[in-house]
Amino acid sequence: MRALLTALVLSLATLNPGTAMAWGEPGHQVIGSIAQQILEKDHPDIASQVKQILPEFDLPLASTWADCARDVHKDASGTFSYATGRYTPNICLSMPAGETQHMIDYASRNWDNCVYTASEGCLGAYHFADAAYQHGNYSRTYVGTSEHDIVSAINAAIIVLQGGTAPEPFSIASKREALLMLAHFVGDLHQPLHVGAVYLDPNGSVVDPDAQGLALNYCEGGVQAPCTEGGNAIATSRSENLHHVWDTIPAALGTSASADLVSAAEAVPATDGPVSGWAAAWASDTVNEAATTAFQGPAYAGNSDSAHPKWTVTLPATYASMRDAEQRQQLIKGGGRLAQLLVAALSAQPIQ
Repeated sequence: MRALLTALVLSLATLNPGTAMAWGEPGHQVIGSIAQQILEKDHPDIASQVKQILPEFDLPLASTWADCARDVHKDASGTFSYATGRYTPNICLSMPAGETQHMIDYASRNWDNCVYTASEGCLGAYHFADAAYQHGNYSRTYVGTSEHDIVSAINAAIIVLQGGTAPEPFSIASKREALLMLAHFVGDLHQPLHVGAVYLDPNGSVVDPDAQGLALNYCEGGVQAPCTEGGNAIATSRSENLHHVWDTIPAALGTSASADLVSAAEAVPATDGPVSGWAAAWASDTVNEAATTAFQGPAYAGNSDSAHPKWTVTLPATYASMRDAEQRQQLIKGGGRLAQLLVAALSAQPIQ
C-alpha cells in the first residue's frame, strides 16, 4: 500500500508540477538539516528544547509539515479530512502516526479566518507575500501583503513559541504547532518568488500595483491582471511555470546539508533589533534578492485578456546557472536564520 501511495504522489507531481511547494521537499529538508546541525553543534541546550517540543520529529521532517497540512480537505458538509493529493510531498507518507489528525485540527481552526479563498482555505495564505519586486523590500503597506501573510504567520508563531497567545486571525494551539510552522515558513520566506512578485498587465508589461492604487488584498481573488500568483500564472513551457523554476533546487544539494553549507550558514550575520522584527527584515532581503536575480532578464508576453490573463516568459540563457547559485545562497540563509530564530525564541527572553 505504501508503494502504491508513493507512486500516486509521484504521478501527481509529474502531472501537476506547477503546484509544487516552495523549495519542494528537498529544499525544506536542506534548510531544516542546516538548522539542526547548527543547534546540535553550537547550541545543544536549544537543540534539547526543540526535541522536547517535537519528540517525534527532527527539523528536516518538521520543515515539511506545513505543506503536508495543505492536503486537508473540507467537503460540502463542512467535514475536514486528509488525503494525499495536490500538495503532497513524498515525505508526508513518513509523518509520525496520528499526525494527519493534528493537521486536520490545525487546518479546521485556520480555514475561514481570512479573506483568502484558495482550495486549502487560509492555510495557503500563510506561505507567501506578493510584494512587487520594484520596491526592493517588504512593507505591510504594499499590495500583496496582509495580516495573514507569511511575515504575519511567522510573527504569530514566534509569540506562541515564547509562551504567548497568537493574535488574530491565527489559531496556534501549542508550542509544538508553532515550531512546526516556523520550521517551514522560515524556509518559504527565503524562496524569492514567495515574497517578491512581478505584476503584469494583460499584454505582459511590468506594472507597479501600488502606483495603481489597488487594495492590499486585491490579489487574493484569483488570477487576474496584474496579479501573477507569485509566478504560478507565468508559463515557461507547457508543463512548468516561473514559480516552479524556483521551487526545484539542484539535485546535487540533496536533502541533508553538507558540511560546507552548514559552515556557510553559521557565518550568516545576526539580524539587528528584537526578534519580532526579524521576519520583516528577512522578507525585505528576499524581495531585494528577487529584484536582482529572479526578475532580471525574463521577457514576458500576455494574451491581452484582463479577465482571463495568461502569461508566458522567455528566460535568458544564463538564467539557470544564476538561479542555482541564488538558490544555494538562499538555502544557506534560511537554515542559518532558522537556527538563529530558535535560539532567540527559546532562550530565557521576554516576548517582544
